[in-house]
Amino acid sequence: MKIFVSYLRGLFFALYMLISLPIIIGLMYLFPKNHRTIRRHWAKLTFWLHGIPLTIEGEADTQAQLIIANHASMWDIIALEAIHPADLCWIAKQEITNIPLYGHIMKAPKMISIDREDKKGLLKLLSESKERLDEGRVISIFPEGTRTHKPGVLLPFKPGAAMIANKHKLRVQPVIILGTGELLPAKSIRLTPHPVTIIYLPAFHATEAGEGWLEKLRDEMQQLIANRLM
Repeated sequence: MKIFVSYLRGLFFALYMLISLPIIIGLMYLFPKNHRTIRRHWAKLTFWLHGIPLTIEGEADTQAQLIIANHASMWDIIALEAIHPADLCWIAKQEITNIPLYGHIMKAPKMISIDREDKKGLLKLLSESKERLDEGRVISIFPEGTRTHKPGVLLPFKPGAAMIANKHKLRVQPVIILGTGELLPAKSIRLTPHPVTIIYLPAFHATEAGEGWLEKLRDEMQQLIANRLM
């Protein structure tokens, strides 16, 4: 019975996304100066409609310019959009932007898309991230590059996050997101109500973190996640 209910919840979530995203996209094009407010209200509504508890530990550093977070589900994005005080600029793969109609969820709020096959992709990433930073936005990235399929186990971090932070001399805040993998596992349509927790870790300046700081950060985040799941 529980499995059947989780499939029904998953179906409701899928229909909700199919219907609500075009509305949100349209609103962001109509009111481009208010796209952050539109996204925040939509994200909060999404959690409320699906009855998902969302809690916060620690505090968002208002001086941080780059958010680095683990990634287990699309709910990671919804969670941070709901609670983070800044106007986040997400970095995502080009394939999302290329989706007919729904790809405008990246285009309307001027997110950054990268083509992994394009050799000039890194230059584009550095250039566009600088533009968004100059606009007062906070860059948000999942350094794993894709969703992990095993809850609690981080994939290796790709170097893009460190390149952006080092090049632009950014203040970085790591964020751990717990519960989204159990809520909606990768490649699954089952939605199981599960509390989601956002943990803000202490921020630091990339230029003061030393060589190989991204790999060390990955190990620290992995250990913290493992400790919470014990």
